[in-house]
Amino acid sequence: MSSNKNVGYTYLNFLGVILIIVGVAIISPSIFAWFYDGMFEIFVFMILGVTIGIIGFIIFYMHKGKGREPSVSGAMIFSAAVYLLIPLIGAIPIFTISKMSFVDSYFEAMSGFTTTGLTMFTNVENLPKSILFWRSLMQWIGGIGLVILSLTILARPGMAAARLYAAEGRTEKLVPTIAGTVNRTWWIYVLYTGVGVVLLYLAGMPLFDALNHSMTAIATGGFSVKNASIGAYNSSTIEACTLLVMMLGMTSFAVHYQVFCRGVREFFRNTEVRIMFIFITVFSIFIFSILLVKTSIPLFIGVRQSVFQCISALSTTGNSTVNISAWDESTKTLLIMLMVIGGGYGSTSGGIKLIRVATILVSLRWIVRKLMSPRGTIIPPRLWGEVYDEAEVMEAMRYSLLYFTLLVGCSVLMTTLGFSLIDSLFEVVSAQGTVGLSVGVTSPNLHFIGKLILIIEMWAGRLEILPAILLFQSIFTPKKAR
Repeated sequence: MSSNKNVGYTYLNFLGVILIIVGVAIISPSIFAWFYDGMFEIFVFMILGVTIGIIGFIIFYMHKGKGREPSVSGAMIFSAAVYLLIPLIGAIPIFTISKMSFVDSYFEAMSGFTTTGLTMFTNVENLPKSILFWRSLMQWIGGIGLVILSLTILARPGMAAARLYAAEGRTEKLVPTIAGTVNRTWWIYVLYTGVGVVLLYLAGMPLFDALNHSMTAIATGGFSVKNASIGAYNSSTIEACTLLVMMLGMTSFAVHYQVFCRGVREFFRNTEVRIMFIFITVFSIFIFSILLVKTSIPLFIGVRQSVFQCISALSTTGNSTVNISAWDESTKTLLIMLMVIGGGYGSTSGGIKLIRVATILVSLRWIVRKLMSPRGTIIPPRLWGEVYDEAEVMEAMRYSLLYFTLLVGCSVLMTTLGFSLIDSLFEVVSAQGTVGLSVGVTSPNLHFIGKLILIIEMWAGRLEILPAILLFQSIFTPKKAR
């Protein structure tokens, strides 16, 4: 009992810091409310932010220096619980100011903190600037990670930091220590956000729009301040700048750090980056060919649309330049495949991840070569000179099986609400991959069950499923059976 209590102190310590961070974050939209909105919006953000910050400080102070190292499963359960709790807090200003139902507000906040981008708002251009910024800020915070943000302040030697870091779906280290890795990840993230703001502003976006779109693009989130997303600007320059920021977001922070340390060549030497460009090229050609044949679209516009939507889907950002619901099933299917694949491991993107897909492809190629070779021939599974071991292959296989099981199950459930299989699959893939592209299923009119399915999908997808399973198991398993 004492041991469990000591571990609980560790979790409360981290929870206090997370609440302090969220409290400060909630206060920040009041700056935009001061210039653009009114006293009511200022009041809501200030009161809520200060209240959450004080609660966080009290929890942190009461448990400062207490506790012991948590277990791996315990850290995962804590991370899963945090991603249920914080969207609950984030939904309060949305519910209070926009007058949207609390379920829809919670959906919006969950979509924000998980960097998904599916939205319940039918007209974002009528929203107060403070709410627009809050939506973007939720995604920006979610992109770097709630637990990782707390480690930026509270990182300390020991297994607690390492296990909490891994519990949020990250295992890569930029430097030997978790504290050093977190700090470097944080500064790379801030730097690229600033670069994105400058590029989009110079490309012709208003400064407020540039700030919001840079934050959501680097977080591969996809919330927009325009109803038509990036397509509202009808600018190839803005689209190109957005593509660059999305690609930075979908690339592992470890690769970015290697580029800073060793030069740009490290970027193109990386296996995931090479596969990323292959997928973008191949799928863009396929989608462009379909658009050309079925819609007789002009060449340049067709290239713009196909490349942008492919990168948006693969990066799991969810920005768009066209109405995807109007596309036929073949193009939707290709986008579904990209959303399932996802971006780089250790990036802000979702999906299965490029490296896992590469590992599976390598293992299949290895099996074929083994079958065609003389018995006893030693053929290690490798790709571009990089050898993969059995543990990596098995991890990729296990996760992919788990991923597709959840995907298919929830897609079937969505069809019971009256949606076609392809539209149900598209929306579920978008939610589970934290993408945000929609074919029109997500709306305030969606049945409560449908909203609940997508909320669970966004939550589980952001956590890479296992922490969500462990939380459910800890809740529903009797204590004697644990």
